[in-house]
Amino acid sequence: VYSAASSSDTGTVYFENRKSAGVTTAYEVNELGEETEYTFKVYAIDRFGNVSDDYLEASATTMPHENQKPMVLKPLTAVSIDEPGEENNKEIDLTIHFSDPDLPNDKLTFTATSDTESVVTVEIKNESILVIKPHAKGSAIVEIVVTDLAGASLTRSMAVNVLNDGGGSTGGHSGKTFVVYNNVVQTST
Repeated sequence: VYSAASSSDTGTVYFENRKSAGVTTAYEVNELGEETEYTFKVYAIDRFGNVSDDYLEASATTMPHENQKPMVLKPLTAVSIDEPGEENNKEIDLTIHFSDPDLPNDKLTFTATSDTESVVTVEIKNESILVIKPHAKGSAIVEIVVTDLAGASLTRSMAVNVLNDGGGSTGGHSGKTFVVYNNVVQTST
């Protein structure tokens, strides 16, 4: 297998063919540019290094590239977070969920929004990690848009539920301790 570095690449590949006359040999050339003409020449070299004067030549032009839109590798599932707070942020690697048939020659961009930012906000860090930040008890829908270099995109949504208001076992209070003193008021008689 030979990979062309560019359309002007004139790389030479040698391979031994010790097959009988009439037996076909196949060879694969990868990473060719789109809409580019390539010429292939095949020479015979004997075991003593003598090169034939005649050669076979074939030219072909590669097809234009047709962009394919991003695809889902693994569906997103609903996320449940126990309670609000930065320590409960949830991170999801979106490259596990989305890809593009044109990779590695393409690049995906991820954006995300929350429909209820009072419950959760979202951000993308390091280009592909979705960070869900819980702020209050409730539910939200997080929408993720995946876009490739040619602008083709797909959108997927996932439910996010923050289960508690952050009070833990304190019956919904903030969890802070407070003290109540009797208000002693002295009256005169």
